[in-house]
Amino acid sequence: MTFNKAKIVHVLFMFIILSGLGYYLFPRGNQIYKSFENWRRYSSYAMPGFLKNPDANMKENPAESVPILMYHGIVKNKDGNNTTRSVFTAQMEMLKYEGYRTITIADYNNYRKGIFKLPPKPIIITFDDGRKDSFYPVDKIFKELDFRGAIFVATEKANADDRFYLGWDELAVLRDSGRWEIEAHGRNSHREIPTSATSTGRFLAARVWDKTRGLESIEEFRRRVEKDYMDGISDIKNNLGVTPKYLAVPLNDYGASLKETNYPESLQLNRELTERYFELAFVETAHNSETNLPLETFYNFADSNPYELKRLEVRNLSPKNLLSALKRFEDRKPAFKLASGEKLAREVFLRYGNSSLQNGNFILFTKNGARSVRATFGDRDWINYSAEISLSFADNTNASVLARYTDEDNYISLDFYGKYATLKEVSGGRIKALAEKTFTRGNAVIIKVRVDNGLVSAYINDAPIAVNAPIKSERGSVGISAWGENSSVIINYLNVNSS
Repeated sequence: MTFNKAKIVHVLFMFIILSGLGYYLFPRGNQIYKSFENWRRYSSYAMPGFLKNPDANMKENPAESVPILMYHGIVKNKDGNNTTRSVFTAQMEMLKYEGYRTITIADYNNYRKGIFKLPPKPIIITFDDGRKDSFYPVDKIFKELDFRGAIFVATEKANADDRFYLGWDELAVLRDSGRWEIEAHGRNSHREIPTSATSTGRFLAARVWDKTRGLESIEEFRRRVEKDYMDGISDIKNNLGVTPKYLAVPLNDYGASLKETNYPESLQLNRELTERYFELAFVETAHNSETNLPLETFYNFADSNPYELKRLEVRNLSPKNLLSALKRFEDRKPAFKLASGEKLAREVFLRYGNSSLQNGNFILFTKNGARSVRATFGDRDWINYSAEISLSFADNTNASVLARYTDEDNYISLDFYGKYATLKEVSGGRIKALAEKTFTRGNAVIIKVRVDNGLVSAYINDAPIAVNAPIKSERGSVGISAWGENSSVIINYLNVNSS
């Protein structure tokens, strides 16, 4: 009986001690335990011996641009949106072997300002949302390879202590490691909101609908969106003592997609707020939905648009394909020789309409209610170049050759409409006619367009349409369009060279 009493006293004493420890550790105790468990699960990586020696693939000349990679989660099993740990590890080891050196976003920003010199083969590695599986499977690899990364945090989840996302105590570990930048991704920016009785939209891109009040006012929308940017900044600053300067555009779309908004003007508002509160903003580059290979550059230069900096969402690209994409876009100079339809089909970015490959020729066409088709290729950061294109199209087809295409509101266009060829510039959505002449259609039309600083020249079958016409457009890719019911255009060849 005495023994039992002593045992009870001992248990009570231990309970008091543990309760006291819990008092002082709470709320950090639960976070510390979860952090320990996550570290235990992902602590097995060791850098292979062949990566420990000086890299024979290092370049000595400083770079002029920086590719940026983007990830979400690093997971055990393959899915459609994330990257498996085995593939991610192989990608990082490939980058190390090939001589790539991670730099910070702050380094790149200082390069833009002329106060930082890029090393040879720099690269920036980023992760979106602030998920646990963006950090725990990655940090040990980064430490071993001497890599760094940036994580963009949607702070609503950190505030709520969501178990899928990093909490503030865990984010403090990232901050203190010296391997991570912590930047902005909004607060509630990933929420779906009601936009009508039957539809939903994105938090930053649409006006909220309420069954009793209807749509929120435009002023309410503006206040709500601005507050979300401000709250995301203040959450990080108040919890981590870090003031974010850079934004990953939430969901890669804050109003550009009309399918996701009941208020198209949201795009302009978000752009204004982004420029007001941040020094840089990041979007995803276009990619092939089947192969995930990039269709546009994800390299960023000193003079790239600071609010449309391009990232490649890597997902499960093989190391070989990732390296191929890095090498393909590392040279900024426009220089393509697309003589075969098969190659052109792989290079082209079909923005809308239809395309096919027939007898080695790449064909753009309209059908099934679509009255226009547009394809672009190349780098939206191209500045000065000459393009020579051979097109074949029927008498009932209207076609265009595009130069310095950046988006639907900014490009140079040589239009073939009826018996007329019209050179025009679209700038900020406003159309300015530059020249117009009649032309005779034939089996094939050879078009030459040259853009050189603030001037454009265009020729059809060597006959000039305009020579050195002044333009506002500064940069952009090459494109081809056709419009009209049952229209089609055949691309026989397309060459682009630096001018």
